[in-house]
Amino acid sequence: MDIVPLKIADAEAIYTALATSLKEKNSELGEVVGMGFDGAATFSGRKTGIQARIKKHAPHAIFIHCHCHMLQCKQPITLQEYNMYILP
Repeated sequence: MDIVPLKIADAEAIYTALATSLKEKNSELGEVVGMGFDGAATFSGRKTGIQARIKKHAPHAIFIHCHCHMLQCKQPITLQEYNMYILP
């Protein structure tokens, strides 16, 4: 894949950049078999998120919520529940 600078980081802009990058590499969105994103609606939204847009071309593609990101999001809550803090 490529690193592509975006003026706007919404689902449409990211999806377009992804589709363009795949076409430049002689691949298509219909070839996608799996996607792993964080839980942000921009990526995981069921109606207009990137995974929903890709599924229009690749209905067989599986979306998986990134477990590493889920763990990172839960860490501060868990530490707070046990009165533990990360010192700078």
